[in-house]
Amino acid sequence: MEITLAHERDTLSMESQDMARRTLSVLDQARVTQVVDEQSGKRAADLLTVIKALRTQVNDTFDPIIKRAHETHKEAITQKKKIESPLVEAEEIVKPRIAAYQDLQEQKIRQEEERARQDAIKRAEESRLADAVAAEQVGMNETAESILEGPAYAPTLIASRVGSTIEGVSFRKLWKHKILDPRLLPEEYKMPDDKKIARVVRALREQTNIPGVHVYAESSVTTRE
Repeated sequence: MEITLAHERDTLSMESQDMARRTLSVLDQARVTQVVDEQSGKRAADLLTVIKALRTQVNDTFDPIIKRAHETHKEAITQKKKIESPLVEAEEIVKPRIAAYQDLQEQKIRQEEERARQDAIKRAEESRLADAVAAEQVGMNETAESILEGPAYAPTLIASRVGSTIEGVSFRKLWKHKILDPRLLPEEYKMPDDKKIARVVRALREQTNIPGVHVYAESSVTTRE
């Protein structure tokens, strides 16, 4: 069996080398081909026939190999998915639970920071009232009024960068979005539906009338059977 496979590989290699030389030769001919009259057009058409025949030969040679390789590839992927799927499912179970725990810890820290901020505001307000009372008691009424009318103390809440609370894992925030009403999107976020436009152009051809769209035709050459 190994000898047979080796022989097939050697035979294929020789055929591949021969086809490669022929295809490169055809490419060289194509590069110098100019269509300026009916005679040169006929030579170009004959070259297309040669190209088509060579492409058929290339397909007949390599398509069966590609098909076998593709089937082997599909089977390997199927087996891999079958064995790996329990691990994927297990990961999908555990990761959200860890993330939920981390989110809860972050929420607790934020709440504690907010309580600390509110306590700071309360202490500052109590101190301000005490200062105003003290000023009023010594007859400094204007000063007392100024203290009371002054801006309230409002400490800035600085968002903490909460690190991972679980050893062995790391976290990152994935900012996502959901479009609630596409009609409200600014123009720079809207994309043309190119597939829909192409369907209309193929159906209406030169009669197509879509503002902002230029319709044109290009000739496509095919070789006859």
